Amino acid sequence: MNAEQPMTALVTGGSRGIGLAVAKRLASGGTRVALCARDEDNLIRAAEDVSGSTGQKVEIVAADLSSAAGTDAAVQEAGQKLGQVDVLVNVAGSAPAGTIDRLTDEQWDVALDLKLRGYIRLMRAVLPAMIERRFGRIVNIAGNAGKQPEGWLVTSGVVNAAVLALTKAVATSIAETGVTVNAVCPGPTETTRWAGMQKAYAELNGVSEDEARDRILAHIPAGRIATPEEVAYGVAFFAAREAGHITGEALMIDGGHVRGL
Repeated sequence: MNAEQPMTALVTGGSRGIGLAVAKRLASGGTRVALCARDEDNLIRAAEDVSGSTGQKVEIVAADLSSAAGTDAAVQEAGQKLGQVDVLVNVAGSAPAGTIDRLTDEQWDVALDLKLRGYIRLMRAVLPAMIERRFGRIVNIAGNAGKQPEGWLVTSGVVNAAVLALTKAVATSIAETGVTVNAVCPGPTETTRWAGMQKAYAELNGVSEDEARDRILAHIPAGRIATPEEVAYGVAFFAAREAGHITGEALMIDGGHVRGL
């Protein structure tokens, strides 16, 4: 692509948390951003937030990414509003907390449909045009449970491990096209979603939320959980034009939580 031309990015789960922080980080660097989430009102507020803090116009795409029709419509609308999608950041996803004996088939379906299948559908939708242009960046958010599974987060471990396998497989198969596929793997991060997970941990273990937080922090060498902005920095690194020779990688942003090599 023309190095003088502003890059464009579709950020899913962009109305709050990590997705919103990613949108701000990319927009602050001059990238034209489209935010995608289900709730249009939340998207409007998020777009105003990003525009207000970066001075950049932000597009919104309201879509349900748990279905193939919703995914295809989202990518088509983003392409129309941005001209093309140079960067796809897959953030949208939800994996219910719980041990295997407590999780229902419906809860497993929630985790698989929105995150794993949603990521697959979005990648499949944007890749043909990226490959044709011989340029593209795909960054998948895959929680560090994919590397270090926890019994009380079994759905998260399974789904994120699958996302990491997906990332590596696709990256390897298209490496010669100029399109890169990488993963950013946050540990516990200060978002409303993590607040809900912390509450679930407390209920599953019969402890207070303060005790739950203390137990979780005890396993993080850095002694704190991440900010969304710290995760967004990793995404921006992979999304940069200059990162063209980095593909199939997984970057842990978890304060040293994952101990494996």
